[in-house]
Amino acid sequence: MRFGISLPVSAPSGCVCTLTRFTSRIPTARFTFRIEDRLHAIQSEEQEAAEANRRRDSAELVRKTEVREREDEAKLLSAAQSSTEGLQQQIVALRHEVERRVKAPGAKLRSAPFASSATTTTLSAYAEIVVVIVTPHWYGVETTDGQRGWMRIDELENLP
Repeated sequence: MRFGISLPVSAPSGCVCTLTRFTSRIPTARFTFRIEDRLHAIQSEEQEAAEANRRRDSAELVRKTEVREREDEAKLLSAAQSSTEGLQQQIVALRHEVERRVKAPGAKLRSAPFASSATTTTLSAYAEIVVVIVTPHWYGVETTDGQRGWMRIDELENLP
């Protein structure tokens, strides 16, 4: 059996003619099988394309996450460095507050914060000490060689 397909065609003269083409009949089962194969192929291609898009999106998300984590780590590092610098400045300031030196030679390191207390040693001029205890008129101090005692505030000066 033959089928006719009619198509309108424009002629150079401007009139429209109908072209009829006759084709052979394709067996239905074979034709259906080819259509199903093509549909399965299209669906497989679509699934592969969707999976490729998911993998690409996932890789992009991972990359963005890694970049964000690096930025966060850089911020934390910067904050830690800033904090470290601030702490170092505080240490310098505190040391300046507690480190002193003897003004004149012959300053007495005493066993208690009283003028009548026993002298444990005599310190040379510009000997450096660390203030451990502060009272209104006396400092409890420690020398560089580890001796501890008391000195009057007016016998000491700040380090330059």
